[in-house]
Amino acid sequence: AALNFADADPTTVPVLTAAPVAITVGARTSPTGNVTLTVLATGDITGTGGTIPIGNLTWTATGTGFAAGTSNATTAQSVGGWTGPGAQNGTQTFSLPNSWTYGTGTYTTTLNYTLTVP
Repeated sequence: AALNFADADPTTVPVLTAAPVAITVGARTSPTGNVTLTVLATGDITGTGGTIPIGNLTWTATGTGFAAGTSNATTAQSVGGWTGPGAQNGTQTFSLPNSWTYGTGTYTTTLNYTLTVP
């Protein structure tokens, strides 16, 4: 899913928040198998307006086993973990500090998710 952050005055809106992204994870494993979901960015957030460090992109999470975190392009970050088979449903809500230094334009990066099941 694409994340969209509304344009806002950094003085009155210090943090930009995108709409929640739904996450559904399904895994077949043993009753004691540890299931993990991680995310790794391909790099900083870049665009016509410049570069925003990927570490500025954070998230909160809802749903059993899902965790809040900070994006990283070097080390995969935990999004969630569970024991045993089944489906898990949750959301991630991404935020970015708002700054006058961000140039106008469209910015992109890619977040790659990895589900590990024993």
